[in-house]
Amino acid sequence: MDCRTAEDCREAAAGLLTDTILPEFVEDLRQLAVLGTPILVRDLAGRLSHWIVPVAAAGRHVALIDVGPKCQILRYEIRARSRAETKNLGKTLTEMTAADISSGVKKLQIDSSGGSESARLVSVVAQTRTAWASTVRAANGASTTVFVTPEFSWLAGAGSTEET
Repeated sequence: MDCRTAEDCREAAAGLLTDTILPEFVEDLRQLAVLGTPILVRDLAGRLSHWIVPVAAAGRHVALIDVGPKCQILRYEIRARSRAETKNLGKTLTEMTAADISSGVKKLQIDSSGGSESARLVSVVAQTRTAWASTVRAANGASTTVFVTPEFSWLAGAGSTEET
């Protein structure tokens, strides 16, 4: 089965949520946990890489499930096991806002006076490193792609990361 739609992904993630993730939660969080909206991740060429399906509870993404293009579970991460633990969670990629992404771009202090495209979630390194990609234009029309995560921002092609 191919995961071509968000609903296909939700179905693939639902079994993992029920069988593996929910038993890890303390009852106060287990009762609140629901699958969120799957988020499409593309590779740098624009092809489907995978989907990220957040598990939401207490206003936070308490677990993340990565689902591959063939509806296979690639990995999952449990970020909190109780409601009390949700208070100390940092933001995930799936919780970042447009303002968060813009702030990450600005910290690199590059000329973006020519505007920018909407950020898109991309797999930077073969389904192992995911980031928001924002293409910004300088006043002279030159464009640069900037990658942003909750912890780091870096320019496309740069060998190092700049902590944000």
